[in-house]
Amino acid sequence: IGDLVALTELAKGRYTVVEETVKTGHRVRGMTLGEVILPENCLISGIIREGILLAAQPELVILAGDMMVGICASGMVDELSEILEKELN
Repeated sequence: IGDLVALTELAKGRYTVVEETVKTGHRVRGMTLGEVILPENCLISGIIREGILLAAQPELVILAGDMMVGICASGMVDELSEILEKELN
């Protein structure tokens, strides 16, 4: 799982809480949360930016250094990691 960190499991292991710090080269940098197509049963619940928790809103722009916090079905963690960590070509 690249740099995506699994923090804890919920619902007897069915879901995993994850965090990913956005890097300059990540494709999602500069996109809004609404533009990011997530795998089924995955969501971004918020972004921590400069120590401040921002609630997930479709119009929120993702910046380098943002820590994205999400929840996904445990079997989708790798797929979520691939989407969030995909580099610009």
